[in-house]
Amino acid sequence: MLLVPVGRELPAGPFPLIFACLTLFLVETPAMQHFSIFGFKLTEKVFTQAAALQLVLSSPRSALLLMASGTLLGALQLVNFMGMRDWKVPGAVSGRLGSLLAPLQGDRQGHRTMVRSPQSSARPGAAAQRPVWQRPAARVPAVVASREGVEQLVAMGFSEEAARAALARANNDVQAATSLLL
Repeated sequence: MLLVPVGRELPAGPFPLIFACLTLFLVETPAMQHFSIFGFKLTEKVFTQAAALQLVLSSPRSALLLMASGTLLGALQLVNFMGMRDWKVPGAVSGRLGSLLAPLQGDRQGHRTMVRSPQSSARPGAAAQRPVWQRPAARVPAVVASREGVEQLVAMGFSEEAARAALARANNDVQAATSLLL
């Protein structure tokens, strides 16, 4: 157990993780922008350091132990203490975390997806809704090929049957239908 004064608890928060990542970022990420203020040469990393300083100053004093431990863990990672850089998360753990976090990630287009629809979650034993990209395409009413479009395509040398099918697929766009037929 960590030595904390009696009656005090360590504050909740991701302080160790933030400061471990910050340590790795400051050492391993190269500086891209250089500038000077009042003769001091700085990089864009100063803004990350300012955010960390603001976090330190606005947190309770008891969080300093967590911040220091995170910084120490980041430093140990840098020196590859006990081969830390080769450690891997077990497949079962990463698979479980992936399945827990998948609903939060959304579909491939960036839309949020629902794991269960409101109706299915109310019914016991209802199946989970599939992600958007795994659902079958919605049934769109069949487009009837326009007579003018069919005549144009037939005049170009295509059969009437192929012209009707291409126009229906291209939503009566003659240029798109021509591209489909070529």
